[in-house]
Amino acid sequence: MLFRSFIALISPPATDTQTVCLNSPIDTVILSIGTNSIPPVVTGLPPGVTYSFDGYRLRISGAPSALGTFNYSVSISGCAPKTFYGQITSQGQSLALTSNTNSNNQSVCIGSPIVNIIYNTGGNVNPNAVSITGLPPGVTYTVGSGAITINGTPTQTGVYNYVLTVTGGICSSTNTTVTASGTITIINIPTITIMTDYCTVPGKVKLQAVPSPAGNYTFYWNNGATTDTTTVDLVGSYTVTISNSNGCRASASISVSQELVVNGNFSQGNTGFTSPLLEIGRAHV
Repeated sequence: MLFRSFIALISPPATDTQTVCLNSPIDTVILSIGTNSIPPVVTGLPPGVTYSFDGYRLRISGAPSALGTFNYSVSISGCAPKTFYGQITSQGQSLALTSNTNSNNQSVCIGSPIVNIIYNTGGNVNPNAVSITGLPPGVTYTVGSGAITINGTPTQTGVYNYVLTVTGGICSSTNTTVTASGTITIINIPTITIMTDYCTVPGKVKLQAVPSPAGNYTFYWNNGATTDTTTVDLVGSYTVTISNSNGCRASASISVSQELVVNGNFSQGNTGFTSPLLEIGRAHV
């Protein structure tokens, strides 16, 4: 006799895919299973939900103890393997930061987008039940499927302490409230001035990058120099880019030939400037 393997849902329709509140019991899922002597394999159930098998029927029951959507499967092997799929979603009122660690406390440069701040709400939430105070101008939030996302590009510097509040909740029998908070610091982009010195180094022009406000910066010139000063003896355009510890960057450029025209009389004295730059500077007078 040929044995026929099968898996059939015999509990009420839709019990295989259901949504319950955290720590609340699910409706028991009952499957009729025809298999050989090898027991079925069940995977993907949420914590707190278990199964039993008496040789003919498999029962899934319990109360989820963790939030989330859990896709489970029941499989039988043999000559005609079968797999049954279902889903259990556990919802509840919560606010769990699921974006990058410390994304809720970040510093960014003005004009640069913040790193998205995402909170899992444990299920769908009515947007009217959500409020956030203290966000910087240019930064907003959206309420999506089971998540609240804060994003945007700030337009004003300062330190902004925000508070996210969700009132009520899909699984709350009372008008309870959960909150989460963080700090977004918006930093001004530094400015930079290039100072010129024609007298200190004979035959060369010394360029010095002066950032504002004062602080610790990294420097990179387009001629390869990596300090705040560089000395040059070729006519051309020189650019310096600075960056502070928060990654805020600024650049400035200067044309040495133009500087030679303006300062061609060496009113501050000449200690030995003999570069061809002098002749080029005179040629442009």
